[in-house]
Amino acid sequence: MTATWTETVTVTTGHITSGWANDCRKCPIALALHEMHPELDGQLDVIDDRAIAAYGAEDTYLEGLLPETAQEFISQFDEGMRAEPITFQITWRELPA
Repeated sequence: MTATWTETVTVTTGHITSGWANDCRKCPIALALHEMHPELDGQLDVIDDRAIAAYGAEDTYLEGLLPETAQEFISQFDEGMRAEPITFQITWRELPA
């Protein structure tokens, strides 16, 4: 059985200011998730505006789908439009490596 859990992600003004457009490891959402999960040691990526994948120690593979509001945030940020702080829910699932 696949383990799943839900978390609340808050992207702050600090994440937005420090974030890089079109960078799967340094966009504001990735920075917020890295802050929440420092144990992932920089191995967490935001991919294709739709999924977040993280590779951790012990061959753990985590995947979480971004809700539409988060996808819209990424599109706006990557296009250089003004991005406001955002809070959303993400449901992770653990998959075998």
